[in-house]
Amino acid sequence: MNHKLFLNASKLRLGTIETRIESKATNESSTDLYLHGDVGDSWWGEGITAKRVINTLNAIETPVVNVHLNTYGGDVFEGIAIHNLFRNSEKTINVTIDGIAASAGTIIALGANKIMMPSNTQFMIHNPWTYAAGNADDLEKVVKALRTTEESIIETYMQKFVGTSDELKQLLKDETFMTAKEAYDLGFSDEILNQNESNDPEESMLNRLLNKYQSTPNEPQHPKPKNSANPLASFINLFEGGTK
Repeated sequence: MNHKLFLNASKLRLGTIETRIESKATNESSTDLYLHGDVGDSWWGEGITAKRVINTLNAIETPVVNVHLNTYGGDVFEGIAIHNLFRNSEKTINVTIDGIAASAGTIIALGANKIMMPSNTQFMIHNPWTYAAGNADDLEKVVKALRTTEESIIETYMQKFVGTSDELKQLLKDETFMTAKEAYDLGFSDEILNQNESNDPEESMLNRLLNKYQSTPNEPQHPKPKNSANPLASFINLFEGGTK
């Protein structure tokens, strides 16, 4: 039985994003690459595929590629393939999320050297899903494939996620949408562009994690240890205190 495994937020009826795969050299050292639309093949034709991405990357001569990503996701294994293309590329790959990186789109983004999110963009993660038909044995095979795929995407997210695997699994189960600030605090992005103040969030698994791991935007998430006190200064202070 043939079936596809998806990481695609479009099942939540968010609409469609027009396919755009286009590169434009901005200067001698960098090129903008636009990856908009579904990941993999879709009802509307070929979308963002590993084949199209690698052909485009091979044609780019600059050492830096600035990817502009906007996708609800799609075929999970196309996303993983593109993720690995980025990670193994000799070029420096930076990703800016233009609107949303959801589902398989987040897998693509995490292959970059750096992920940037304007403050009004979103990052969405969830467990893989599929549709299937067949007898009990067929469906058991599908469930096993889904569980195995889930472990693969968890492995990918844990490369940047600041929490535990159990916390990540809950976020995936909850089909979690994150603002740029929330994605940054949980380690999924590296920089917030055009940052604004956020509203007080409602209590949820996501916000409990944010309270646990929250950091100042664009500052290191693991602060450097404080310098130890100067022994001479401490001795002088002690001596002066004792003479008063």
